[in-house]
Amino acid sequence: MSDATDELPDDLASALALLAEERARRIAAEAEAATAKAQAASAKALVSHSEALIARLKLEIEKVRRELYGSRSERKARLLEQMELQLEELEADAGEDELAAEVAAKASTVRAFERSLSTLADQVGACAAALKPLHSLVEAHVLAAERLHGDDTTMPILAKGKTDTGRIWTYVRDDRPFGGQSPPAALYYASRDRRQEHPERHLKTFTGILQADAYGGYNPLFKVDRDPGPLTQALCWSHARRKFFVLADIATNAKRGSRAAPISPMALEAVKRIDALFDIEREINGLAAAERLERRRKHSLPLVGELHRWLQTERAKLSRSSPVAEPIDYMLKRWNGFVSFLDDGRICLTNNAAERALRGFALGRKSWLFAGSDRGADRAALIVTLIMSAKLNDIDPQAWLADVLARIADTPISKLEQLLPWNWQPHGLNAQAA
Repeated sequence: MSDATDELPDDLASALALLAEERARRIAAEAEAATAKAQAASAKALVSHSEALIARLKLEIEKVRRELYGSRSERKARLLEQMELQLEELEADAGEDELAAEVAAKASTVRAFERSLSTLADQVGACAAALKPLHSLVEAHVLAAERLHGDDTTMPILAKGKTDTGRIWTYVRDDRPFGGQSPPAALYYASRDRRQEHPERHLKTFTGILQADAYGGYNPLFKVDRDPGPLTQALCWSHARRKFFVLADIATNAKRGSRAAPISPMALEAVKRIDALFDIEREINGLAAAERLERRRKHSLPLVGELHRWLQTERAKLSRSSPVAEPIDYMLKRWNGFVSFLDDGRICLTNNAAERALRGFALGRKSWLFAGSDRGADRAALIVTLIMSAKLNDIDPQAWLADVLARIADTPISKLEQLLPWNWQPHGLNAQAA
């Protein structure tokens, strides 16, 4: 300690000189780090550009071959279509990397990477990169919720000579059913498979209620030893009702004629009992959580108790192969997850909010077929997060995104929240207010 003290200068001038020297070294180190970062970004952009160029050349070669020798097989035609879509994704990657290189170059003396390709996919990649800070704010808002709706659906992702069955995951924050004042928003993620590690990663910071189906991949989230704490499971009564309704759908069976399966009186009775709970929910929708809980304990609790006893009694009469045994077992084995709404007024009876959020992907699969790469799927998830969050707040997504893209580059980080859908005002209105 005394040696370090002896090295310090005795006079003020020497001390100031030492501080200035240290500051100069720090500035030089920061400049060197910025230059290295810019060089790395430029190199990545160059690689992405080269990959896109190679893909374009391969595509052109294959097209020339087809013109010279004709179509050799249906498989070749499909591969050609996949190459075209993969090229779009590579060009989008290149556009995203080019934008990152330009941003890094502004903080250093490194010359920004330049290229000439300009395509629709290119612009999507650039827009996704520009909107990433806004997406991060939506993500933080959603994951700060007391309760989330979660669900997933399939989304094919291009692989070599085939497509993998990827997934789009959604988590919806909507506090309006229990009188919450926070704005609604939807968050999406993409993955190439459905392993449980994905929801674990998505929700690693979330602590609260998760409304979802009975997918086993969510189970680690409900464990007592989970860090930062177990989530509260709330299962979907609409999902359970659907299993009974299939066996009791008189109208659909009438259309099938002689091929119709016999209507199950037991399934029909189950649907009627569950519908009585939905009638109560419609009456209390939008009320405060405490009032919802009070009404449920008064009106819903007796019905749920009767339903549980009835399901146990009827299940004892059925064989293992009976069609109606499956939906009964589905509920009885997960009963605690179904009745959690009787302990918390914030919980909804269904997970319809998440299912509605995924409807666009379910309807769109026949139009866009598949994502061309993992990065393409991630970009789709990012853009849809912003579009759906705007829709949930009754904002026109096209007008909002057009205005945000025009303003985001000049908006300080401290004021970025003003561009969120629930805070947004068109640029013209802002000018008038000023």
